[in-house]
Amino acid sequence: MVVNYIDAHRSEFGVEPIGTTLQVAPSTYHAAKSRLPSARQIRDGLMMPILLAIRVVNFKGYRAHKLWKAARRAGHDIGRDQVARLMKTIGIEGVRRGRRVRTTRPDDQAARSPDLGGPGLHRRGSELSVGHRPHLCFHLAGCRLCVFHRRRLQSQ
Repeated sequence: MVVNYIDAHRSEFGVEPIGTTLQVAPSTYHAAKSRLPSARQIRDGLMMPILLAIRVVNFKGYRAHKLWKAARRAGHDIGRDQVARLMKTIGIEGVRRGRRVRTTRPDDQAARSPDLGGPGLHRRGSELSVGHRPHLCFHLAGCRLCVFHRRRLQSQ
């Protein structure tokens, strides 16, 4: 990550000033640039186009688990977590079923509209009313039925 940042800004500032600011020795940067790719990087480079091809053949609908199963059926020895990591690296996602992604989240700092009624007050249209429970309740066939009377409050 640091190497990518230095590569992006090296023409403007140079390697040594950036390395001094980030507390990275210039020799560390140059060693990372001259190092041969690891076996994992080579394998990832080979598997990414294969996973993309399998995804396209399956109408771009597979998530990591199904894509892993399809790759195994196609004869590729690859791990499920590796498939998930490569999908994240490539920037692909499968089709989500069930609950949708929530893109709008409420702002906790935003001002809320004032509560015009306290507990026991009910809103009916633009009127506030108070529910009163009478002393008379009926018990019919094991069910309890209570009648509620409402009293309107006059707005001032």
